[in-house]
Amino acid sequence: MQRAALRATIGGVPRDVPLGAFSSGQVMAYDSTTNEFKGVAGGGAGEPGPAGPEGPAGPQGPEGPAGPGVDPYAVQPGNRALRQEPLLCMYLSDMGLQAGVEAALGRPIDAFLAYTDENTLTSNTFELNNKFAAGQKVILSHSLVQAGQSLATAASGGYNALYDQCVANLIPYKDRILSIRIGWEFNKASGYPWDRSAIGWSAANYAQAFGNFAIRIRRGMPDVLIDWCPLWDQPLADAYYPGDEFVDIVGNDVYVNSANWSDSYVNPYQAANCSLRWQEEFARLHNKFLALPEWATNYNTGTLVRRIGEWLLRPRAANRVVYHGYWNSDLAFAGAFATHPNNWVAFQEKFERT
Repeated sequence: MQRAALRATIGGVPRDVPLGAFSSGQVMAYDSTTNEFKGVAGGGAGEPGPAGPEGPAGPQGPEGPAGPGVDPYAVQPGNRALRQEPLLCMYLSDMGLQAGVEAALGRPIDAFLAYTDENTLTSNTFELNNKFAAGQKVILSHSLVQAGQSLATAASGGYNALYDQCVANLIPYKDRILSIRIGWEFNKASGYPWDRSAIGWSAANYAQAFGNFAIRIRRGMPDVLIDWCPLWDQPLADAYYPGDEFVDIVGNDVYVNSANWSDSYVNPYQAANCSLRWQEEFARLHNKFLALPEWATNYNTGTLVRRIGEWLLRPRAANRVVYHGYWNSDLAFAGAFATHPNNWVAFQEKFERT
């Protein structure tokens, strides 16, 4: 996928907007205070037409067409043609499930989530060689440092030769890699060699190390997108940002765990740190696109899957969603559709092709 041709490969409104084309003064369709979009192409309540001088809230009374119980961003039959179509990605611990999932959705999975070795930085092609079929597209989550290495050393350039080797290893697979998530979920407390428990940790060291690796990806694989991806429900990520020249997509991994949060959309949307609302605004300010590389819930009501699905699909005038990846597995987090059948029904409602 060529970065400059992103507009031609992803659905959305509009279809002819290149990366970085929107300045902050131009992005006027989204009102982050009211969570409303105005002036989206395709016909809305504010357009002149049959409603006449009474407008959309005329004789229908105080509740009107967008009154209580009506979600203006829901993907209903009447606005299905306007919905955004991000690339459908997924994590499967068992690739034997692929055919059944694709058959049920009536569409192929565009790409799968892949991961490099956290213990050996340059061991970064194992899953490309052994897990996925030849030619299968991936979103590659790539370690920033390996276990025992220091973020301070990475920031000072001490691992640049290793980064060069990582890129050299990946160049033969570059046409299969849609995006690389360098050092993902960096703002979590523990679990990865580059997070807040890291040797030589600081937000500035993370940002500089990210830039050192990104420069080499740009040089060796200029068409591969680079995704900067914090974890929802962790400290705000702003200080870790490496700079606009190193980032194409502002990602966010969102896992709504019943042990910590209620089954309410307000939590991932705006109640927690690194919420979807924060992500939208951060991407707008930096003229970047959005992604939800990993998302799931261990509630089995379908509520959050439907609402996050609507957030992913709704039309945006800019900074639209490039891809999303549901965690269809119980490995590390219990999100598998097989054990959460109501979530699977909701996912099909939002993302199947009819």
